[in-house]
Parts: sequence; structure tokens; C-alpha cells
Amino acid sequence: MPLDTVLCVDTSGSMAGRGMRELKEACRTFVDGVRETAYQTGAKENVAIVEFGKQVHLVSRLTNDYDVLQRAVDTLSAGGRTPMREGLLKAMEEIIERGGVVTIRNGQRLSPRIILMTDGVPTDDNGETAEARQAVLDQAHVFGTRWKDCGLPNCIPIACVGCGDCEPELLESIATATKGMFVIVDDITKLGTFFRRQVLLTRFALQSANAEAIQSQEALHAFLADLGEAVDGAELDGLFRLLLGMIVLEKIAGGITLKDADKVVAGLPVHGSRVRRGRDWKWGDQDRGGLGTVIAHDQEGIVRVQWDARNLSNRYRYGAEGAYDLAIVDDSPRVLGNDELGDGHNLKVGVEVRRGPDWSWGNQDGGAGTTGIVYFDDVRDRSVYVRWPDGTRGKYRNGNAQCYDLTLTERSRGRGPYHRPPAALPSAPDTTPPAMRPQPFQQLPAGPAVAADGQGAAIGKVTADDFNGLGVGSHSWQWQDTDGTWHLFPDMHTVTLEKGRLQNNVDLTVDGERFTADLRNMVRTSLYLM
Repeated sequence: MPLDTVLCVDTSGSMAGRGMRELKEACRTFVDGVRETAYQTGAKENVAIVEFGKQVHLVSRLTNDYDVLQRAVDTLSAGGRTPMREGLLKAMEEIIERGGVVTIRNGQRLSPRIILMTDGVPTDDNGETAEARQAVLDQAHVFGTRWKDCGLPNCIPIACVGCGDCEPELLESIATATKGMFVIVDDITKLGTFFRRQVLLTRFALQSANAEAIQSQEALHAFLADLGEAVDGAELDGLFRLLLGMIVLEKIAGGITLKDADKVVAGLPVHGSRVRRGRDWKWGDQDRGGLGTVIAHDQEGIVRVQWDARNLSNRYRYGAEGAYDLAIVDDSPRVLGNDELGDGHNLKVGVEVRRGPDWSWGNQDGGAGTTGIVYFDDVRDRSVYVRWPDGTRGKYRNGNAQCYDLTLTERSRGRGPYHRPPAALPSAPDTTPPAMRPQPFQQLPAGPAVAADGQGAAIGKVTADDFNGLGVGSHSWQWQDTDGTWHLFPDMHTVTLEKGRLQNNVDLTVDGERFTADLRNMVRTSLYLM
């Protein structure tokens, strides 16, 4: 059963002349591209064409006879007003009657989609009215949350492209309601580019090897780049969101489900923990030598991590088989480069956030000024999941209903190219027996001590008799500077150091300096300066 796409195009009077010529050329580009995809992949795509203007007309039913479709494009003509709601209704009728969910060769199930093109605002019998606009929004919600009520096979995402006097806010609302996308082109000659990229999106889905690949924005970006498509960040985000909207799967991002995101397994790093490769790492360059974020608890001793460098995730041992593939990195949120910031609402996994302009959740975050870490990005729903310092976790709007509950902190905003820290440990597996119990620790003397093996400044623990409240249990931690003077670690690092004994090392930030606390040799080694 082929994939189904309905082209729902505005043929109102304002499209006469050059506009109609460009629209026809864009539709031909789409049909030719679908034909080429069928030739390359062996998977055909059914296409229907609906026009709304002087008439609302199903120009061609869903078919993979591409010559018939090209002849149908030739019959399009401009005139009349912009009955957008009626056009969408006609598209819905065709999907209900002839469309359906299709399973492609990589096992993914894809729903039909609608591509909506307009150069104006919706009208009814009284012209451009608020009622006409609301009717379009109501219809969009039928395709979105109310799809079961009218017999649609699934939520139907709508890809909107607008030009001329269109209303961007309306198109964005349609895209949000249907888990689709929207693009505004400043020149109608760019319509062809939009339609061509819609073809390439389905080609990417058909050629993806598995669920992990099809749900990777980086893989989509690389696919488009290899074909010479210079897609900007906003359109790439939109294309990826549309693709996720088409996928009929419980799994929505990073190969995990919302249920996975809520699962908690005792003894594993908390959701949102920042990590890097640990002493038992054996996974080559999966992390690209950088940092990642714990996004889910898989099972006892196993966590799922999404890496900053590639936005890809995988499962890693954290106690399973007595091995620790990961080391916890303290106080190191993800930093977005200037090219990743977009409009400031690009809340990727691992970034640090605080209350934003539409915050309406009281003190759920722990109070004004508190910061948290994004650990899950539900792109289809335009929302993110955040863990706050007290362990509270919540889901927040990041574009859903055009609301933004959160904003990036300055620490996660780009300041030019971001140079990621190198992994402090080699990729080769450690031959030391797994550390399933605390390593022995030296008692630090009151005076200076010599750094072990000359690797760096010494660290260690001291009894807390003179430091009530500063330690965990019966001790606290301190470090020795280059002058031989001992300093207490801040309270916030004490728990981190205690937990780090099982991994033999943790990363810390003190007074702006990032370093690794090597708890096997009781020394600290510098990584880089922030």
C-alpha cells in the first residue's frame, strides 16, 4: 500500500499570472520527484490534488499514475476567493475514502499528509472574517487531536507553505494543531524548493534503515546536505517535526517512548544527568569525544544517553556486568553554538533552562531564578521535559499553542563556535576489576601533600569533626592547590564525589575551572577552561 499525500492548493484570484505559473511548476516538481523516488526505492506514493478558489474541486484522486497527475496540474486555474476550510474538508474526504496508514520496509508506519499552499487569508461568504479563520483552525484540530471522531486513519500532519498576503500566525497554528510544519517564502519562485524538499523527506523515510535512523534529525540533515540542499535550522526543525508527525509509533524521539521517559530505576543517574565516557567505555566514537545527557532509565544497570555532538542516543552500562561506560559530569550544561540558537527557543536535550515568557506553573521549578536541565524533547508535541534541582520533573510548552514556558540560560547560549572537551579517558577497556564497592581512600593530612604520580593537584577526604554539616556521613572533601594549600570543595560537590567512588572519576567545576577528579589516584587533572 503506497504512502498518501494530498496537495491542497490555493487557486484564488490573487494567484493569477505569475503565481499560477509558479504553483503549477512546483506541483510538477513534486510529482516528478515522487516518480523518481518510486524508481529509486520501489515504493510508490499516491498523490491527490485539491484546489480551492472559484471552486473547491478534487482535481485528481489519490493515484500513482504520475502522467495523470501531471495532466491534472495543467487544468489548475486562478479565480475567486480563498475558501480554505472547504479545501481542507475536501482533502479530508479523500483521505477517509481512499487513504490509510502504510508500513514501509524499515518497519515504520506512516500516516497520510497534506501539503497546504496559500497566498492569502481564508474567506467565507462574507469575505475575510474572523469566523472564516476560526473555521480553518477548527478543521485543523479535526486533523490533529480529533482525528478519530471523523474516521481518519490517524492524526494527519499538514505541511503549510505561505507567500504573498498569507497570515503566518494562522499557518503556524495549523502546523501546531496537526504536528506538521510551516514555511513562509518571500518569493513565489521558491515554492518549487519547498515542494522538492517534501519529496526528499519521504525519500529519506523510505531509505532509512531502522527506527533509530528515521527518528534522527542529524541523519535527515546529512541526507539533505548530501543532495545539495542548504536547509536552514528553522526549516530543518519543521521537516523533522513533520516526519515525526507522520510516524505512527509510540516511540517519538531518541528511540524511546513517553513511558520510557517517565521510568525510574534505583541506582542509576537521574534524568538529565550530564555524562561522558567512563572507565569501561568500549563504544568507539559514538560520543564524538563529547558530553551527553541521560534521557531514560532502560533497566537495572542500563541507561540511555543522547550525545550533544550528534543528537543520537544509545544504551550504556551503568553497573550492568559490573561495568561503567559513563562518568557523571558535574555542572556542565550543553552549550549551543550561535548557529544552533535559532530564535532562542531551540531547547535541545542537555541545555540549561529557566522560566520563560509564558511560565504558568507556580513554583514547580523550585522558585524564580532556579535552573533545570532538558532531558527529553517531544518534537511532535512541541514540548520538552525538564528535571529541576530538587528532583521534580515536568513537561513544558516549547511552541505548543504558541506558548514558551522556558528560555535558555546564558550558560547554554552560544558565544561563537563551541569546542567540546576531549574525553579524559582512553577508549580501550580498563583491565582493572570492576569497582562494585568503594575504593580505599587516604586520610588527608592537615598540611601539604604530594600529588600522586605528578599528574596534578591532590584531592582527598578529611574527617568532618571540624566541619559540621559540610560532609556526607563522617567526612568531607578538599583539594590542594599548586602552593600546597588545602581547600574544601563546595557543599554541592560532596555528594557528587561520594557517588563518584563507584566510577573512579567525576568531572567538576570550581571557580570556573573544569577538571576531572581522578578518585583512583586521588588527583585532579585539568580538562579545559570554561
